[in-house]
Amino acid sequence: MFESTNGHVVKWSLTVVEEEALHDTVGLGATFRCVTEERGRRMEFAGEVVHWEPPTRSSVTLKGPLFDILAE
Repeated sequence: MFESTNGHVVKWSLTVVEEEALHDTVGLGATFRCVTEERGRRMEFAGEVVHWEPPTRSSVTLKGPLFDILAE
């Protein structure tokens, strides 16, 4: 399983049910795919690490079919 910048998101997130690295890159510029599920509705997002300062800070963008998210 893909280990994202914040650890195994599937293990600690209440909504992320799948995650997958799209390349072997880690850190700034890494791309990934994640699937969320809430109230029985699934949504897939394309993600990219846009800020990387380990071990204390990272930011990702998530682009989905209905909306985009910046998680800092």
